[in-house]
Amino acid sequence: MFQILGLGEEAEVLYRALLREGPLRVDSFDSPAESAIIKELRAGGLVYGEDLLTAARPGVALAGRLLERQQAMNATEALIAELESLYQANDRHRTAQVPVEVVTDAEHVRKTFSHIEQTTRHELLCS
Repeated sequence: MFQILGLGEEAEVLYRALLREGPLRVDSFDSPAESAIIKELRAGGLVYGEDLLTAARPGVALAGRLLERQQAMNATEALIAELESLYQANDRHRTAQVPVEVVTDAEHVRKTFSHIEQTTRHELLCS
């Protein structure tokens, strides 16, 4: 779940452990992989402490990352709307013979169907 916030699965596992169990001694993590995970969590503001590794409060530590992702999604949505208006403004995309987008490639069909399914699911859940 943390991937959407820019953190790896291992970082999520360690962060959850710190939330459940409380502070852990830093010297109990001696592998290079564990050190990299701790570095990732520190860089994200999710843990602090030199000798004892302590989890930061999630509502504070993750709120900034969540806001960044929401702003990125809003910007992407605005970009899609802009591109859609450019597409609709171009008369060459409109033909009497083809009133809908023709999808012939199998992969494109799968992606289009998946998009329709996700959009429908979102619309139903939001209604």
